[in-house]
Amino acid sequence: MKGARGPGSVGRATTGGGGAGGDAARQRQQLVHARAEIADLQEELQEKNNLYLNAIKERDAGTEKLNNAKESLNRFEALVTQQVDRAMKKERDAHREVEAERVGLHERLALRKGDDEANLKKIQEKNERISELEREANFYAGGQGG
Repeated sequence: MKGARGPGSVGRATTGGGGAGGDAARQRQQLVHARAEIADLQEELQEKNNLYLNAIKERDAGTEKLNNAKESLNRFEALVTQQVDRAMKKERDAHREVEAERVGLHERLALRKGDDEANLKKIQEKNERISELEREANFYAGGQGG
């Protein structure tokens, strides 16, 4: 069936397969165009992959910075807690010492009050004895002279 027209051909006369050559040229052109489109799409895909990888790296770097900040904050909090605990212990110890000293001073004050009262009683007794001796001395001095 040489020279026979296939379905869809439009009455163009071809001489020995000229139509097939045109189809092949068109298909080659479509193939070149498709290859160029594929290359463009591959390039775009590569760019998007690079952007995605960079976004992942930035996310990971941000996560690492966040974790480092949390760790630093935890260390700082532990240090502050340790210093506060140390200061509180020192304050409690100082308070305990002051309280012990206060109790000791109260005990010494009570002893001094007791000593003062005892001394006062002794002084009163001695004054009474002196008065008694003076009365006796006056009695004997007056009795002998009379």
